[in-house]
Amino acid sequence: MGRLKNELSEKSKYHLSKHRYLELKHFCLQYPEWKEKLKAITELSAIDVGRLGSGQISNETERIAFERLKLQNRINLVERTAMETDKSLWFYILVGVTEERSYEYLRSVMGMPCGRNMYYDRYRAFYWLMDRGVQ
Repeated sequence: MGRLKNELSEKSKYHLSKHRYLELKHFCLQYPEWKEKLKAITELSAIDVGRLGSGQISNETERIAFERLKLQNRINLVERTAMETDKSLWFYILVGVTEERSYEYLRSVMGMPCGRNMYYDRYRAFYWLMDRGVQ
């Protein structure tokens, strides 16, 4: 069987298997959902009115706190990895990997200041770094 689509050559310094790349890609595409969900979760929704005076934290409060932490950690991981990939292009990389924006869009609409080869090198580097950060 030949090389599968979306799989870099094993000789590439950023080689990932096709399925690992797709796993990481779909992980990053959830970023907008995480941002929206985090925004929607409010501390007020976690208040257990029956326990306000008791000083105890309800199970619902704890569950929401853990959910917020999980979402924030995922958001931070993607953002940190984009910044680690390239300090000057991190925002374009972030938009590219979380919104599936093409090089053409990033360059012409957003004014990304680099060429195609450089962008795709950083794009591949981003997923390679994500592979080291996501278990």
